[in-house]
Amino acid sequence: MPRSKLVNIPWKILNEVSGDEMWKHIEWFSKVDRVGGTPGDHAGFQYICDTLRSYGIRPETYEFDSYISIPLGAELKVTSPEGKKIYAITHAFAVPTSPEGVESELVYVRPPVNAENPLLAAVKPEDYGQSNLKGKIVLVDGTASPTKVAAAESAGAIGELHISPEPMPHEMIVTTVWGTPTLESAKRIPKIHVASVGKQDGEFLKELCSKGSVRVHLKTQVSTEWRKIRIPVATIRGTSEPEKFVLVGGHYCAWYVGVTDNATGDTSLLEIARLAHKHRKHLKRSVKVAWWPGHSQGRYSGSTWFADNAFDDLNRNALAYVNIDSPGSKGATMYDLEAMPEAMEYAAEVVRSVTKLKIQRMRPGRWGDQSFWGLGFPSIDCYSMAEPGKRTVGVGGSGGGWWWHTPEDTLDKADREYQVRDTKVNLAIVAGLCNAEVLPYDFTRLADQYVKSLTELSSETAGILDLKPLISKAKELKSKAAKLRASKIDKAKAKARKLNEAQMKLSRVLIPVLFTQEGRYEQDPAADAPFFPALRAARSVSENENEHGFRKTQLVRERNRISDALDQALTIIDNYLERE
Repeated sequence: MPRSKLVNIPWKILNEVSGDEMWKHIEWFSKVDRVGGTPGDHAGFQYICDTLRSYGIRPETYEFDSYISIPLGAELKVTSPEGKKIYAITHAFAVPTSPEGVESELVYVRPPVNAENPLLAAVKPEDYGQSNLKGKIVLVDGTASPTKVAAAESAGAIGELHISPEPMPHEMIVTTVWGTPTLESAKRIPKIHVASVGKQDGEFLKELCSKGSVRVHLKTQVSTEWRKIRIPVATIRGTSEPEKFVLVGGHYCAWYVGVTDNATGDTSLLEIARLAHKHRKHLKRSVKVAWWPGHSQGRYSGSTWFADNAFDDLNRNALAYVNIDSPGSKGATMYDLEAMPEAMEYAAEVVRSVTKLKIQRMRPGRWGDQSFWGLGFPSIDCYSMAEPGKRTVGVGGSGGGWWWHTPEDTLDKADREYQVRDTKVNLAIVAGLCNAEVLPYDFTRLADQYVKSLTELSSETAGILDLKPLISKAKELKSKAAKLRASKIDKAKAKARKLNEAQMKLSRVLIPVLFTQEGRYEQDPAADAPFFPALRAARSVSENENEHGFRKTQLVRERNRISDALDQALTIIDNYLERE
């Protein structure tokens, strides 16, 4: 097997990844419905803990109350111009109807004009302005999403009906609140009824709407309440820097039995824990393996709870977060590599060394238990996926398979060979970070993203905000980061540790500003956002005099936040280089 040029990966461990060992775990998970906060979910927790103990690992366990939402069922009927029952499902965090249900006019909202793919188009409040939607039920293309639900609610609709791009609708979560809500974020929990139908039924409804007035009767049941959920964490201590660790995790709750989302991921985590423990004498730094509850029905509440309650340890000692979701799916023959700029080359090199498969490089998306951006340590998520032309539109996991988030995500959708392959990739990424003498991060790439994004924004804020000083600082950061990178060669262990400390400080300062709006102590909404999300508000500056002034004040403060982060980063590098 070829060796990575970037890090010291213990390649012999990869050869011990066992398909048989993992498959027996996948078979167990394939028989247990693990909806969050239910007995099946608790059974999954117990199975993980028992398996870890059988490997000689004593897991740490955490139990806490989480705000969990479980969709129980929906009924949809066209009442005019003809009577017809249509199969529908409702969604987590939607408002349930009364037992009698609601009846209203159904109005189809067309996707944005010239949308490249209407099923994936981001629906904005202005797209709902074509009709008076107050008190009506909206019909909209595409999988249910918090963005579309928020837009319908803003337009005064009492409900929204989504048309799946597949014959079977997908279970989804329709709140923008990330994790258990706070007093402030709870205001964003949806206040309307939401349901989804399959593609064929959706086309029938669109056709009816094109011919005249349509009325529907909708009944939904959703249980949203506080439930106990549990996190198991396996810590395998390294030999020379045991306080430093790589956090690797994935969710063990699921929709139904959820074999490829995410029983296969849970099994990869068990195998990584088993082999890391077996070869712990060969690991310089520690590994923390975590299984997250509350992923779907709690909107990432498990990983968010851990980010909040293990804050000090994560802030001081976490080197990276490696998320494992939906490995080993049938038909997955390439990788969508989602990594932060400074970690991308390292992760890509590992993937190439282990598999030689095609890689599509992507910025991390606001999904998949990415609850740690505010803390500012690098994130890596290597999704194995089908080729773009063979994926199902709008599917976010299960290798792009149509069965994602449906009862059909069963044992036959997993591939034993791919499960071994994907586990090797993730184990190599984790072990390489644990054993690298110098952390394999390239902050010139992070600085370059600062330069590119600020330059792009500069034209959009012209006449409102001058970003040229920030661009100059970002270019200076890139230059000094190059010197930092060059200094990695032939370092003694003491100097290597100092260099690693400087890299950790840099990530804590630079990542939250580039990736988050709320910063280090809050969670951004569960909706994908561009780089510098707070500064991007410049694009919605209103002509209204008051709003223009309010927005400008907000933009100036965000500029100051970026400027401060750049100054801190430059000082960190200068302080390290001066000691050289």
